[in-house]
This record gives sequence, C-alpha cells and structure tokens, in this order.
Amino acid sequence: MSDSQDWAALIVSGTRHLHDGRHDLALADFNQAIAHAPDAAEAFYGRALTHQHRKALDEAITDFDRALELDPAHIDALFKRSAVHRLKGDFDKAAADFDHAIKSLWQQRERAETAGPGTPAAAAPKTESIETTGIGQAA
Repeated sequence: MSDSQDWAALIVSGTRHLHDGRHDLALADFNQAIAHAPDAAEAFYGRALTHQHRKALDEAITDFDRALELDPAHIDALFKRSAVHRLKGDFDKAAADFDHAIKSLWQQRERAETAGPGTPAAAAPKTESIETTGIGQAA
C-alpha cells in the first residue's frame, strides 16, 4: 500500500470511529494520518471534528484553521468552525465564518451556472467523506 493509501485509509478509519463514538480511536487515526501526510486538509478536518465532539474547542479551532490553510475552499470546515465559535460564545467570529461560507457557496453556484453543463467548473462542490456520515454536528 502506498503512503497516500495509508493516510487515506487512516482518515476513513478515523471517520468510522468518530461516527461510532470511539473518539480516542478516531483521534489516534487522524494523528497518524497527519504524521503520514502533514498537508492533508481532510486529516486536520477529521481531527478537528473529533476535538469538537470531545469538547476540546480550542484544539478544534486550531485544526479547522490548519485545514483551511491547506484548503481555503473547504466550506465544511468554515461551517464547522463557525459552530465551534458559537459554542465558545464568540458570535462575531461565528458569524464571520458563516457569512464567508455562504458567500463561497454562492460563488461556486454562480461559476457552475456560468460555465454550463459538462464543464469542470459546473461540477457540484465536493462533498467531504466525513460529512456524508452525518457526524460533526455541534453538540
């Protein structure tokens, strides 16, 4: 198995553990994924969600920040970071992240409508594998 397959498999495993409520195992998998691929936004995003579930909100924000540094178009990370700011009572930051995420979604939609069907810009925004599990909701 190649190194990229290793870290991708760790993200999948971590996501399953997170979905099943096994936060310690999820955190271990995401930490290993980051060790294998320190530039993988999805690994930081998964670890941020794990921190959020564990109520380690400062750590969650740090990892959402890193995921967004690596992938500024990661709209899910913006929405989730907004939720964590809200949980911390930082409503200005929560609103700023939420507004940025909404604007980014509208820009993607406008690009898709302008590009027309069958062009790469018309593709729907990527749906993160972690999001498809329904995890990561603000507790």
